[in-house]
Amino acid sequence: MNQPTIDKLAEDILLLLRNPLGRIVPLSHFTNNFKASTHQIRSALNQLENWGYNITITPTDACLTATPDTLTETEISYGLNTEFIGKQILAYRKVGSTNDLAAKRTAEGAADGTLVIAEEQTKGRGRLGRYWHSAPLSGAYMSIILRPAFTPDKAPGVSLLTALALVECLQSYCNIEALIKWPNDVYIEGKKVAGILTELSTDGNRIQHLVVGVGININHEISDFPPEISDLATSVRIACGHIVKRIGLVQQFLECFESKYIAFCREGLNCCVEQLRRYSYLRGRQIKLTSGNGIIEGTATDINANGALIVEREGRAIAVTCGEVTVIKT
Repeated sequence: MNQPTIDKLAEDILLLLRNPLGRIVPLSHFTNNFKASTHQIRSALNQLENWGYNITITPTDACLTATPDTLTETEISYGLNTEFIGKQILAYRKVGSTNDLAAKRTAEGAADGTLVIAEEQTKGRGRLGRYWHSAPLSGAYMSIILRPAFTPDKAPGVSLLTALALVECLQSYCNIEALIKWPNDVYIEGKKVAGILTELSTDGNRIQHLVVGVGININHEISDFPPEISDLATSVRIACGHIVKRIGLVQQFLECFESKYIAFCREGLNCCVEQLRRYSYLRGRQIKLTSGNGIIEGTATDINANGALIVEREGRAIAVTCGEVTVIKT
C-alpha cells in the first residue's frame, strides 16, 4: 500500500477504535472489515501513533486509550453536531492568515459553512490591520466561510453574534465571566481572550461571500504572550487554572455559532439583542470612541437592534456603528 492508502486505512480504523474509547478490538476484525493484511493493519496503527493517538497494540488486538488535542479535520468533525458549519474542514499546521486562505478558497468554490483552521498563524490579523499573536499549539485560529442572502449592511451584526456565541461557549468553562467589548472582542477579567475579524466581498447590494475570522487564546500561559501585550491579553487556561481541551471548545463554539447565525439570517440582531446587552463589557463605562467622524467621549449605555453602540454625551444619545473604543474610566 502507498502512503495515502495507509492514511485512509488509518482513518477508517480510528472510527472503529474510538467507538467507544477504550474498547479492545481484535486485529482480525480490522483485516476482515477492510480486506487488508495484518501487516497493513499494523502499518495503519503505527501511523495513528505517529499522529498522536495513544494505542495499546498486542499481537492479537488493539485499544485506543487517548486522542490528541490537535485541530485536525478528523478530530473536529468527530461528534460535531451542526447542519452545515464545519461540514467541510480545511485544517493546517501553519498558515499565514486563515482569513486570507479562506478568501482564496471561496474563489475556488468552497461551500457555505466551510471551516479553515490552523494550529499557528504567521500573519494573523485583527481589526485596523493590527497583528494578532498566534502562538502555536495553544489557541484556535479559524475562519468560517459564509454565503448569506442578506444585504451587506447587515454584515457588521455577524461580528457581534459571533462574539456572543463565543461568550456563551466560554461561560460553560470554570464559571468564568466572559464579556463582549463592542464591536468584536471578547474579554475575561478586563483582558482580551478572543478577537473577531469579519471581511466580505460584495457585488452591488449582494454579498458574494463573508469570512468570519476568530482567534481564541485557549491554553496560552502568560509567558506565551509578547511583552507588549502580556498585560492586556489572557487565555481560557489562565482564567480557569488548568489546561482546556481545545477540540471540545471549538466544537461547542461552532455549534453555538451556527444556531445564532441561522436565527440572525431570519431576524437580524433582534434574535439576540438582549443577550448582547447582558454581556456588554462597555455598558455603563466611560469611553472614548474614535471613528471617521472624530472622537466621542461619553458613557456607553446600550446596544441597539442594529448593533450600534449607544453613547450618552451631555444628555444626548448617539448611535455609533463603527469605531475604536477605549475605556477611560472603569
